[in-house]
Amino acid sequence: MKQVKCPHCHQWSSDPEICEHCGKAISREKRELEKSGGQKKISAPEPPGKLQQFFEYAQKSKNPFIKLLYFIVMSIWGIYVGLVVLILYIAVAASG
Repeated sequence: MKQVKCPHCHQWSSDPEICEHCGKAISREKRELEKSGGQKKISAPEPPGKLQQFFEYAQKSKNPFIKLLYFIVMSIWGIYVGLVVLILYIAVAASG
């Protein structure tokens, strides 16, 4: 994994775009965008949402009912994604 040294806080960061420690821009493009007052503001990553936190909790839970609910939801999601991929494959195969 490539690490980059932040010019602001002088610590090593694994993200080449934004420093993990101080949140400042590391790459030249991001620094120029920040100086020019561009539309996109650089900010720290957002914490995970409540649904993602629940799925992480349910996956590691010792309660068998919560674990069963997790596996049922993930099975339904897997079937849904499989059907979407199949429909897209058929559509691409039919066009070319």
